Amino acid sequence: MSTYVVVGNFTQKGMQTIKERSKQLKEFQEIIEPWGVKVKALYYTMGRFDIVGIVEAPNDDVMTKCLLQIGRRGFVRTETLKATLPDELSEITKGLP
Repeated sequence: MSTYVVVGNFTQKGMQTIKERSKQLKEFQEIIEPWGVKVKALYYTMGRFDIVGIVEAPNDDVMTKCLLQIGRRGFVRTETLKATLPDELSEITKGLP
């Protein structure tokens, strides 16, 4: 499983339906679960981003498909960062000169 940090901002449509956020979160989870994607943590934040999520997915292709499905709904625009744990980075860098 790969880990991703997903940050997002509500669109105008997302802000107009802000009271329905819990319903939309449930729909989001229904979209991603069949793909084997799991939300490890989700935060509503103040500042540059409205939402920060820590998500696990089997691979980049699956994560991309999920994000496209979410984006098509029009409630949030996202940026995604692929995350690597320190131990994983050590393994990746072993072959470097």
